[in-house]
Amino acid sequence: MIHVFIALGLVLAFELPYLIKTRQYQSLLVFSVIFVITFVFAVLIAKEVRVPSSLIIIGKFFQKIGLSY
Repeated sequence: MIHVFIALGLVLAFELPYLIKTRQYQSLLVFSVIFVITFVFAVLIAKEVRVPSSLIIIGKFFQKIGLSY
């Protein structure tokens, strides 16, 4: 579990200052959303919680908004 926090902390340490310094607020928002989703999945997997495939979740999302193949 500590490895998850270290790895994600390093990602934050390298990416966050650059995005703030260059005032890329739109990119910062997108990065934050993706980071939170990644953090939640990483913690769940580290705690050995059975997590469904992200592709299944994305597929269900697209079906709900009316996009399917």
